[in-house]
Amino acid sequence: MRRAPLLLLLPLLCLAACGECNTGKTSWSELDAASLTAAQQKQRAKALGARDALGTQLSKRLMEALGNGGAGAAIEVCRDAAPSLAEEVSKAHGVTIGRTSHKLRSPSNAAPAWAASYVASEAADGVLLAAKDGRMAALFPISLQQACLACHGEPSKFAAPVKDALAAHYPEDEATGFSRGDVRGWFWVEVPSE
Repeated sequence: MRRAPLLLLLPLLCLAACGECNTGKTSWSELDAASLTAAQQKQRAKALGARDALGTQLSKRLMEALGNGGAGAAIEVCRDAAPSLAEEVSKAHGVTIGRTSHKLRSPSNAAPAWAASYVASEAADGVLLAAKDGRMAALFPISLQQACLACHGEPSKFAAPVKDALAAHYPEDEATGFSRGDVRGWFWVEVPSE
């Protein structure tokens, strides 16, 4: 029985000994944006470009859906179009990009391992991380806009088509109860080494 506490202390001992822990998976170190190397600045620019591209394309599709079919149609955009948009942006920018949240609507949007602790702590600021192999990872917060309240606000205020769409497509939905300006989630980006 005394092995369990020792096993719980192992990661802490590793961190104390070397400043980071590598348990067979990639270890990531947090970066200070003001101290980036020239290569890291290029990687950060690539991550920002991908984030902006996905954010713009997704926002455009959502606004079109809201205008044409209401909030119920916007749910379909997030369900059907967002993954393919992320894939297109990933290919176009030479990165891997996605969305995640601390309150998931879809389990397929779970955070990558490197982002999980930041998401769990609801980090309101962006985060840049570097791997020993030269890769960069970035986490960029997404603030809830007024239009998003129709699907992510207070459930008691949702229109019937929104309630129906959420019940049909996301029976385990947790992505409600937000207010305008809240951090709704994050874009995450992984950038290969330069």
